[in-house]
Amino acid sequence: MPKYRLGRLRGEYAAVSYDPDGKRHRNTLGTDNKVAAQAAIDKLNAEVERAPGQTVQMLWDAYRDEKKDHWGRLLVDATKPWGREPEFERKRLRMADQVRSEDWFPGR
Repeated sequence: MPKYRLGRLRGEYAAVSYDPDGKRHRNTLGTDNKVAAQAAIDKLNAEVERAPGQTVQMLWDAYRDEKKDHWGRLLVDATKPWGREPEFERKRLRMADQVRSEDWFPGR
């Protein structure tokens, strides 16, 4: 049985639900078009009936990558994944010994 059903409130359609004690709650959908209101109710019921944790799993999958580069980087970003050290070698700048800070920051 869907948690929300279509009802009326102050001349517009509303989402009607009941709490465990039997108290009725109505929230207006902001439309007097029955087709649009029913579509909103169907979407609301789909969100409510979604398996718990599915949203968190979707966010987690979007965040992480297959190489797991983010693991261990929450506190220190100076870690290298085992077996992939060459990918994370420190880059050397050409002519770094010739750069003078005085050229970039006069008066210091």
